Amino acid sequence: MSAMAKYQLGSHTYPSKSVALAEFRSILNGTALDEPLSASAAGMIQLLLRDGYHPEAAEKIGPGIEGVVVRINAYGTRGFWLRRLDGTEVDFSYLVALNGAPSVEQGVRIALREEINDQIVTFFDTQTADLARGRVVCELCVTVVGSNGIQVDHAAPTFIELASRFADSLGGWDVIGVECVGPTGRRLADRNHARVWWEFHRQTARLRLVHKRCNLSRARSAHS
Repeated sequence: MSAMAKYQLGSHTYPSKSVALAEFRSILNGTALDEPLSASAAGMIQLLLRDGYHPEAAEKIGPGIEGVVVRINAYGTRGFWLRRLDGTEVDFSYLVALNGAPSVEQGVRIALREEINDQIVTFFDTQTADLARGRVVCELCVTVVGSNGIQVDHAAPTFIELASRFADSLGGWDVIGVECVGPTGRRLADRNHARVWWEFHRQTARLRLVHKRCNLSRARSAHS
């Protein structure tokens, strides 16, 4: 097994990107809302923004950063907000800073997932009673799914296949506009496209519950 690739931020080296991700996620989830981050935590956030891969880092930093706070964003998730020296404030995505801006296709896929999130939640809610009675079987390992470590998954056709069909019907990924909602959320800019996609997914997708470990193992095998 090959060693995990190290992840470098300035002079700071992480054993892997996943370790870096875990550290920043811990800061995000372990900080009280609207309370200034500690000097060390704020320093790490500034390092991430300055030496990471955020395409708008210079614009986000502006005249300089006075402090960093955590707030709830438009999608109900936590996010980092920068308090700048001129008194202005701006949010930024630590995931983009870690990974770089997504490609056009990746950005559209993220938006498409956001658009049908209510269908995913509704499907999960309909399975609650059967889950409690041990009546749900993971199709990947053919064993009963418990109440923990589960995911809603797309059986064939997969989500990527459905998204690709929808993109093709409109003329390709490049013609689908995406707009940001908060630092990490995305949605389709054309709300008619959003309605068409939502209905297409509702009629075509076959959702199921699977073990998270099985789904992750399948994903790793597909990319190995």
